[in-house]
Amino acid sequence: MKIGIEYNSFKDISNILYILNSLNLKRFENKFTLSDKDKSFTFTNDLSNEHYDLRIKAVSNLPENEEIIYDYYILSNVEEPLQFDEKEKKFLENNIILSSTYIDNFQHKNLYCSYLFSLYYFFYDKGFNFLNFYASDEKDNLVGVYNKEIKRLGKPNQYGKQKYFDITYNIIGDNLYDYDIPNYKLKELISFQSKNNKITLDKWKNNYISSYTDIVRSVCFLMIETWQENGYEGRDYITEKTLKSILFSKVNSFPILICSDKIKNEMINDGFWFLNSEFDNLEQTLLFLNKIKPDIGDSNKSVYKKLLSLYGDKLNNNSELFDNLIENHPKKDYILNLILKND
Repeated sequence: MKIGIEYNSFKDISNILYILNSLNLKRFENKFTLSDKDKSFTFTNDLSNEHYDLRIKAVSNLPENEEIIYDYYILSNVEEPLQFDEKEKKFLENNIILSSTYIDNFQHKNLYCSYLFSLYYFFYDKGFNFLNFYASDEKDNLVGVYNKEIKRLGKPNQYGKQKYFDITYNIIGDNLYDYDIPNYKLKELISFQSKNNKITLDKWKNNYISSYTDIVRSVCFLMIETWQENGYEGRDYITEKTLKSILFSKVNSFPILICSDKIKNEMINDGFWFLNSEFDNLEQTLLFLNKIKPDIGDSNKSVYKKLLSLYGDKLNNNSELFDNLIENHPKKDYILNLILKND
């Protein structure tokens, strides 16, 4: 079976590539294929000149006008939360949505939601796949956080983030280090866009150069997601902040993650671990850190070694689990049936 998928950017097809990434890859001048014995998926920016058994248009935003040359659309949206309003629900009647947004009290046979789509997309799109991961025993602070830039931007969700920042500072004081987000734009150094600006997979961007060194030299790092606890108006989603919490387990930085309770519980059920999941809440996590630091010599390095002895195996499991899941979505067969329109 020959399936043609037309797309304009990596974002359009990231969810589909995640599902198919264990298939055999062949590259051609203006397209590439992923295939097994029975099916071949061809990705291109022009489906018009070749016969396909199934023609799919991959998009990251709802199309304005439905074009009859496609059998259906697949909407892949991983950066911004979908609304699941009447327009999107109508779209689902004949098309498919693979989304990173979870919505309360709404299910549909053509809708599949997974936080793993976000992890896969941000890992490649933000340039984390370029990094070599080396742990360091040198620790500049007990808990690192990014808050200054967020406060400056004055976004509507700042109140929630500021609340968790204040809780942390009130308990551990100067043991919390608030990093500035640096000005280095990695995309200007390494990203490539083709001349017609229509089709490229080389869309790595926004991986701030110093975020790696900030996190690797922090005993723990506090990541406060865009929307926390109960999500936002019945919707839950994550950003690259959650990816960092998991990914930087590779450099033995202990993650403290504040995010959607729904998604965090799903991640924990899947086997991921966060330092604050050992305690009832953030306050207890911080009180634990505050207590053990003077008990073992008031040194960040000593706390780091103590946490490694207590939780090193769980931290290492984060890294191993991430590597396994990034290679193969656990519900691949189900989603393939969805794409192929099989009941």
